[in-house]
Amino acid sequence: MWEADLRGRNMRETTIANYLRAVSPMLRGKDVANLDAQKVREMVGGKKVAPNTRRFICNALKSLFLFCKRTDLAEALPHIKYEQKDRAWWSEEDMDNIILHVRSDSAARTIEYKDYFRVMATIGSRQGETYLLRWKDLHDGCLTFVAEHTKSRKERTVPIPYDLWSSLEVRRGNPEDRMFPLVSPSQSRRYRVLKRALDELGLEGGLHTFRHSVSMLLFKRCGDIKSVC
Repeated sequence: MWEADLRGRNMRETTIANYLRAVSPMLRGKDVANLDAQKVREMVGGKKVAPNTRRFICNALKSLFLFCKRTDLAEALPHIKYEQKDRAWWSEEDMDNIILHVRSDSAARTIEYKDYFRVMATIGSRQGETYLLRWKDLHDGCLTFVAEHTKSRKERTVPIPYDLWSSLEVRRGNPEDRMFPLVSPSQSRRYRVLKRALDELGLEGGLHTFRHSVSMLLFKRCGDIKSVC
């Protein structure tokens, strides 16, 4: 019922899945009706995780407790401030070198990973929405990100360079097929493929660093953050 309520609030499927994944192990074998504030504090405080992860878990639990009309439990959850991390970013040359060094366990998979990372390095798209692209979203030298897969819940159509467009066109499949079917559905596995290339080059960063890098490079060129947005 809570899951249906989350969907009714137009939350992204990935967020819903992460909420369920965060809450399930903590409440397994427990009944929300029998919980008290002290048990909730012990439950959250006893889990050894990073502060930002603990904050996410608290947000998920708060959503569930409010749905169950247990305001007392929601108020018992600790308020954890988001810790802003120093964000790495790469130059255009760095991103080109990273993609050049990407390797997977087969030639076909390697090609897909290179194209997957190249899309993010070119237009700064998020790793999740890039992974969900389908061939019907590629048309007339543009990529369309459908509203249900975007964080803003808005459809975006973004032009891409001809060389990237032609590289993708070579592999074009059926309209409803995913553009990157050989790329792992697991974010951690996608990161491991990227990490191998980063280690070879002595660079730091992650999947989202492509987005930060494109934003930083655009800002350096135009100097207007609103234009970058």
